Amino acid sequence: MVLHWTGGGPEPNETDLGAYHALVGQSCRIYAGVPIAANMRRIPPQASRSEYAAHTRGLNSWSVGVALCGMMGAKEGGPYGPHPITEEQAYTAIGLVAAMVRTAGLPVTAETVLTHWEVQRVMGVAQPGKWDITVLPWITDPPLQPDEVGSWIRQHVSAAIISPTDYLPEIRPLRADPQRPHGTPPWRKPLGPAE
Repeated sequence: MVLHWTGGGPEPNETDLGAYHALVGQSCRIYAGVPIAANMRRIPPQASRSEYAAHTRGLNSWSVGVALCGMMGAKEGGPYGPHPITEEQAYTAIGLVAAMVRTAGLPVTAETVLTHWEVQRVMGVAQPGKWDITVLPWITDPPLQPDEVGSWIRQHVSAAIISPTDYLPEIRPLRADPQRPHGTPPWRKPLGPAE
């Protein structure tokens, strides 16, 4: 399962819907893209891109692409454009990925849940110019390093598998706790030291 950002606006357009299996808009609405079944096969090199979700160069066979909408005009190191990915959007995506991983019976590892940027390092498949997802714009003090972002995502996907209601956006309280630490969903109480 490869996590991306679209490089577009706050909600998906037709191109985005044709490139990924699931997308999370900045409204936290989840959009269905290409059916997952389209990629659950060996995709021949001559296959038309309209026959499957071509989300990751050289790694589309037996692979699911989930994208967060946003980051149009973003530059590595900032600024991140008019629509940077949001914290609430990321936690919605984490809940979705956790449900997908749980349904598929997959373990959460760097080989099964990874960012597009990690593909080259972890899977050995070159991804020139791809830096999604290497930044979480709301974590600034200190910011996560690019190689820490995937670990952060996997940690939260694992937590969402254990406690899915903490990551489901439809059960969020109306107001977030302003005292929560970075990396805690706005609608979730922070974990204590014994948890």
